[in-house]
Amino acid sequence: MFRCDNLEKRYNSSPVFSNFSFIFPEIGFVLLHGESGCGKTTLLNILAGLIPFDKGFVIFQGEKYEDQVNMSVTSKYIGYITQDVHFIDYLTVLDNLKLCSINDDIIIEHLRDFGLLELKDSFPSTLSGGERQRLAILQALLAEKEIIILDEPTSALDGDNKRLVFETLEKLKDKKLIICSSHDKEAKAYADRIIDFNNLSNTDSDTELTEIIFGKKEMRKRKLSPFFNKWYSFKGREKKSKVHFLLVIILAVIALCLCDTPTHKFNSNIEYTYKLNQFRVQVSKETEPLLDEIINEAVEAPLIYNRSVPYEVPEDINDPNFVDPNYDIDVHTLPFKKEAFKLSSRIKYGTYFTQEDQIILSWENAVKIGSPERLVGKTMRLNLYDQDYNLEIAGIFDQLTKNEQQYLRSSGITYDEYDGNYFLNGEFTKRYIKDKDFYDNSGNRTYVLYFDSFSSMKKAYDHYSKTHTDFQFTYAEVSSISVLFAALFAILLPIVLVIIPVSVLFYYQTQKIETAYSKHIFSVYQYLGYPYKIIKRCHITGNLLETLKIIVKALMVAFPIMIITNLINSHFVFIPFQIFTFNAYLILALILLVGILSVILSFRTIKHVEDKGWYSVLIEHRDLL
Repeated sequence: MFRCDNLEKRYNSSPVFSNFSFIFPEIGFVLLHGESGCGKTTLLNILAGLIPFDKGFVIFQGEKYEDQVNMSVTSKYIGYITQDVHFIDYLTVLDNLKLCSINDDIIIEHLRDFGLLELKDSFPSTLSGGERQRLAILQALLAEKEIIILDEPTSALDGDNKRLVFETLEKLKDKKLIICSSHDKEAKAYADRIIDFNNLSNTDSDTELTEIIFGKKEMRKRKLSPFFNKWYSFKGREKKSKVHFLLVIILAVIALCLCDTPTHKFNSNIEYTYKLNQFRVQVSKETEPLLDEIINEAVEAPLIYNRSVPYEVPEDINDPNFVDPNYDIDVHTLPFKKEAFKLSSRIKYGTYFTQEDQIILSWENAVKIGSPERLVGKTMRLNLYDQDYNLEIAGIFDQLTKNEQQYLRSSGITYDEYDGNYFLNGEFTKRYIKDKDFYDNSGNRTYVLYFDSFSSMKKAYDHYSKTHTDFQFTYAEVSSISVLFAALFAILLPIVLVIIPVSVLFYYQTQKIETAYSKHIFSVYQYLGYPYKIIKRCHITGNLLETLKIIVKALMVAFPIMIITNLINSHFVFIPFQIFTFNAYLILALILLVGILSVILSFRTIKHVEDKGWYSVLIEHRDLL
């Protein structure tokens, strides 16, 4: 099994032992006896391949090692039970054993044999010292290890528990090689061979020099991730830092949606707050025929009377703003089709246009004339460009909010909150299209193109404003909010970009003890035979998924808060624009940033285990506790 020839181990030039030779038997109970500090644990660590030695050699599985035994080889055959037994504390006794065997029937059978069946659903932290030692021995047995190494298994146990542990080992010694270090005199009664570390020079072995080589060991393990991921739902986990992190992400999401990119925030307000579905086009006599292509895509494209009507400035008047008062020019134009106009439902009295010889009055104008509800159906005389008209009053608008007034302004309507407005319709103004003299004093006409949706309007605007450079396009005249959005973005985005990394780092910083505990968990998994790369993958993936869950929870809290705030603001109009806008690209960038930071910090945590090895980390954990 093991053959040691003239082994020597030194620490700081002082020998722990020297010229140690021994051939361990294939089976049986070999006891390393002596007081603490005499080198028993050192020899066990050498045999397990955890530390190097200075002189001599060890033969194991037909290989001769002159510096350090290969731990990747010994771990397949040796179950090493350290002085402080280690388990996955967030898993039950049964789950801890499932990590060692894929045979559930054998697990239950051994639990019964070891007197632990009633404790299978308990957590290891609730077991007594003797029960934990027996559980550790059972793990090594279920892992089908040929050698069980125990380092001071009874050092912290009372007399009864010591006896139970040694009796358990005695039952196994006919099938396994048990190498146990202990300073308890009681242990000698159970041992087949005793190596006295108080007198190593007289150590001898009567084992024949036959080389025992085990067959190739195939380790079959259960999939680790289901067990690993139970850590994230374990009730014993520290929750405070998780709550803090959740709150920070909520604030970060809200801040992102508040600042947003100026372009996206502007367009979002144009679409959802002002509900624009139109843009203006100014054409000349020469370019007007080219307008048909665009008009065909629109729901309606009325000629705007007040922006196209000709007017003359007398020669003796030098004021360019002077307008010939011979006919009304302050009469505005709306589309005739109800479906083209977003505010058609805001008629308080009467109806929207049903005939071309109709007008609609603003609320303010109607109040100036008389009782609004009594004006519907009556006629009003307007002195227009070509003649006087008696037009029927089809309806009266309700009082419009600031956002609704902005919708009108984007159609080129100068909404007067005091004097009000008269509104013609697009069917009526068609009569002026064929009039070769109906152009403003610059020789231009203005049309407003209404579309069935914001997206179709924006698509048409983006396309034709590039291809028809002879036209003058005007879209969403709300420059004041553009400046405000740019300022919000410039101020808040850098703050968010600082908050996110700091919050992630703070989250992991507040988990220092939990991180140290995680390192212990990684080491126990490695100790139980799971490859480092699998443990690393489970840890990084698990942490990433946990972080993404926190982000999803943050979004589930932040989004309703922002949506409700927007709805309240749209109703009462405390602020004349949509406060929070939802930019999918920024949200995805936030998720990506937090995810990358999570992976980096997770990798740094588990890298420590790879660099130091499971045994060193377990010792660190013991010292920490």
